[in-house]
Amino acid sequence: MKITDRNTITPIRPIRERLERARVESSDAKPGDKVSLSAEAQERKQLEAARIAELTRAIAEGDYQVDLERLAEAFVAKERL
Repeated sequence: MKITDRNTITPIRPIRERLERARVESSDAKPGDKVSLSAEAQERKQLEAARIAELTRAIAEGDYQVDLERLAEAFVAKERL
């Protein structure tokens, strides 16, 4: 695809600068502030990591089976949005 109208192209740098300014301006964080995950969030993180590791193993070993009907339904549902 060839783009011929440069007026329709938005440079990325100004957008990044605006997003960074907005993030800094909207943040109430102060230097030295700390964030910690709740026990539930930590547990979920571990479960997700275990699930990802299992899927990675299954794909690598060729054991992962794709449910084509479910995949097709997901595509159709996405098209409706």
